[in-house]
Formats: sequence, structure tokens, C-alpha cells
Amino acid sequence: MTETLRMLRADPTPHAPASKVRRDDPRLSHRIITLDADPQPERVQLSVLGVADGRGVQLAGGLAGAADGPAKFRDYFFRLPAPPEFGPGSVLNAGDLEPAGHTPETHARLAEVVAVLRERFGGARLVIIGGGGDHAYGDILGFARAVGRMWSTGAVGAVHVDAHADVAVHDPSRDAPHAGTAFRRLLREPAT
Repeated sequence: MTETLRMLRADPTPHAPASKVRRDDPRLSHRIITLDADPQPERVQLSVLGVADGRGVQLAGGLAGAADGPAKFRDYFFRLPAPPEFGPGSVLNAGDLEPAGHTPETHARLAEVVAVLRERFGGARLVIIGGGGDHAYGDILGFARAVGRMWSTGAVGAVHVDAHADVAVHDPSRDAPHAGTAFRRLLREPAT
């Protein structure tokens, strides 16, 4: 488990809440804990993981810049008001996945990290901010693996927010998976 989490790099950005925050109006940034601070699994209610890698978007013909998504998301997300039930240490900022040399390796790393985070912080909601839609493959696969090990039902529910969840065909002998291939791959490949 610890070896797997070494594939993450800490989020270096200080996430300050809005400047005019009252004491009785805590923000998510007031509830953050990081992996190096040894979070207590029973306290963590929300985990945020970034995948700052936009290669899949570029392979699909999209514009560069998707790798900035996790940092931009956190900058605004952590300014939101914290729900009343979120106490100190309830928001885990897990940092960003260290991308591998090739996209399929990055997806495999992501699946492994998501499975470990889900197993370690099972009761927490897991929010994954990707650089591109191709990472849906790794995060949903990792979640399915963790759920499969935890429950015998095998049923998985995930929410993916994107302008369009493409189901393009991926031919591994011809090209690397890209931002348009994640969902067809998930539909065709078993979660093993």
C-alpha cells in the first residue's frame, strides 16, 4: 500500500480560502489533510486526487493545457464552504499521480492508486480530477477493483463529468489510448 502511494506527488499549491471568511464559515481548505500528515481513515470524508497529464487530450487532437486541470480545480474547489459534518482532517488532498512514460502505464498506476485509496479510506467520497478523459479508464477501473475486493456484488457506480464521454475504438496495435477511448475500453475489458 505504501509503495503504491509513492506514485503520488504532493500538491505544492497553498489553497487559501476566500479572504473574507468568518470563523463560523469554514471552507474546505480549513479541513485539508495530506497523506504525509498520516490521516485517520475514519475521519476522512472526501479524498481529492489529481492526474496532471494531458497527453490523452493531445493524442485525440485536443489542445494542450489539460494537465493544469487538477491545480485549477483545487484552487476553486477548496474555497467552497465545508459541510457542517466535515471536521478537521476530513478532506484528504492526496496530491497528483506521477504520470508514467506511456499513457497505458499511467492508467495502470491510476487504477492501482485509486484501489488503494478506496481500500484505505473506504467511507470517503473520492474525487479524481484528470488532465484528460482517458484517465476515466484508470480511475473507474481502480474503483471497480477495490469494490470487487470489498463487496461480492461487483456493482459499481461512478460519475464522470466531461463535455462528452466518447466511446471511440482503441486499437492497441496502432495507437495509444486517448481521451476518446476510455469508456469503450471500460465496456469491453473486465475489471481484473
